[in-house]
Amino acid sequence: PFTVRHNPGWELKYANYAIPDRDAEPAADEVAALVEAFRARKRLPRLEFLPDWAPAVEPALLAAGFTVEN
Repeated sequence: PFTVRHNPGWELKYANYAIPDRDAEPAADEVAALVEAFRARKRLPRLEFLPDWAPAVEPALLAAGFTVEN
């Protein structure tokens, strides 16, 4: 339910992020797989999206320990 944007030559957190699919409803194991995809590349797990795009994503991320960054 996510697209991961990974820049192999640039570690800056803003160059490495995921975007949820529209109306995605990720399960806990899918969020865990997303985190592992970032960690395997030695990157900070983070997403960029508007909550209205995928309303179920923010609660799933918060339940997994993510925080909101403004």
